Amino acid sequence: RRKFSMGCASSASVWCIGPEVKLVRVSYTRNDDKPLGFRLQHNSNGILVRGVLPETIASAWNDQNPSTQVLFGDRVVSVNGIEVDSSWNCWCSILSELRKDRVNMVVARGRAEDLLRL
Repeated sequence: RRKFSMGCASSASVWCIGPEVKLVRVSYTRNDDKPLGFRLQHNSNGILVRGVLPETIASAWNDQNPSTQVLFGDRVVSVNGIEVDSSWNCWCSILSELRKDRVNMVVARGRAEDLLRL
């Protein structure tokens, strides 16, 4: 059984693109069969994070990197350079990217109006 590692803290970053939007960039590296561990929802606003499953790469990342956690209500902006839109083709492409060994993801911190739609 292989060990897994996640991108180190230096591979994560946080920045703001206005007074209300905070973006978080994270990098995950999968070195075993452990799932990435996101519950996602595709809707007319794009893709929202509905949860992070326990005992997964994402939950380990969140435990080890409290300032760059991916959280319930965050909106996925891009995965591996693919910008998210609300189309079915994009949803299918993002799901494919999330299965790769290396996942670079940008999320926008959840906003109140997005959380009300979940």
